[in-house]
Amino acid sequence: MEFQGLVAQRGLSQVYAEHIRAMNSIIAPSGARIMLWDDGIENDPAIMSMIPKSAVIVNWHYGAEKSFLKYINLIASGGFRQMVAPGANNWNQIYPDIRAALINERRFIDEGKASDVFGLFQTVWHDDGESLFEATWYPVLYSAAGAWEKRSVDPARFQADFPSAFFGIDDARYARDIAALTDVQARMADSYDYSSDYLFWVDPFDPRADAHMAKLDLSALRLEAEDAEQHLLQNAPPLHANAARVMFLAARKYDFIGRKFQAAQEVRDYYGEAQARAGQPHSPTGRDLAWCKYWFWELRDRYEEIQPLYAAAWRYENRESHLASNLQRYDVATQLNIERADRFYDVTLDYSAGKPLPPLDGILNGGVP
Repeated sequence: MEFQGLVAQRGLSQVYAEHIRAMNSIIAPSGARIMLWDDGIENDPAIMSMIPKSAVIVNWHYGAEKSFLKYINLIASGGFRQMVAPGANNWNQIYPDIRAALINERRFIDEGKASDVFGLFQTVWHDDGESLFEATWYPVLYSAAGAWEKRSVDPARFQADFPSAFFGIDDARYARDIAALTDVQARMADSYDYSSDYLFWVDPFDPRADAHMAKLDLSALRLEAEDAEQHLLQNAPPLHANAARVMFLAARKYDFIGRKFQAAQEVRDYYGEAQARAGQPHSPTGRDLAWCKYWFWELRDRYEEIQPLYAAAWRYENRESHLASNLQRYDVATQLNIERADRFYDVTLDYSAGKPLPPLDGILNGGVP
């Protein structure tokens, strides 16, 4: 019988429990214990009466909730051992949202230890196919420290200890680099909808993305990213040097995101001036059109510069297979900016021949006749 038919006949919870019992019958003879996420139990606590008591429940919640005890207590009420599973908040991000991750991890782990849970099951997610494992060390190790130590781990103390413990060097600048990446990420990608991966690829002329980025001080954001870039470019730690290179890559990408949206605004401003003064004596229109073309060349060059840095970071930790589709995004973004630069060149030739300037949207979207 198909799944939908089974659910209609027996109910979703019963079918789910039957699946768990079937899997357990395969696993149990080896002496291992089956583990399962707590989603189903959160939806229907009655499932706990239908599955083996030897099961370990992985209790996962990634938000910055005031308390996670209601989830912990629910699993405990069924007589099950459980593992608390906070998240690194790295999904869809160039670098993890460390501020959100540490709030989630500290609270969830502290309450788990106080409740004598079985252990920690730290999660990272790379289902977007683009984020890097090497970017997740900081929140992952914070969780590990929280699990090992009896006391709560103060984020400021952890940050101060991180350079010597992880990079093998007593250089506080690495802690400041982490703080800079944390701050830029938190201010720029302030919601799931506007993740940093999305902002890296989105067309800066997209009105939704532009409205989001218009709320930020892009110059301040870029200066903060560039400060981390400079240190990480000029210094390689004795341990885990590739993790430092991935931090540099993240700072470089953040810097580029800010510059991309700055360049888009400059194109709007200069093209607006070109239209307003077209045909006037001593008009700057030709110069303005050339600048617009140059900015698209700049965006082309930046995607081409970052592409091999990302490829090297990917190859350090992954098989080759999925890299091609990720690199194709760089090629597509590069080609878009090449085409827009070429259109501005065509518009410049037409203007020199006496034709009126078309709307900017027509140039951007390929609608220029």
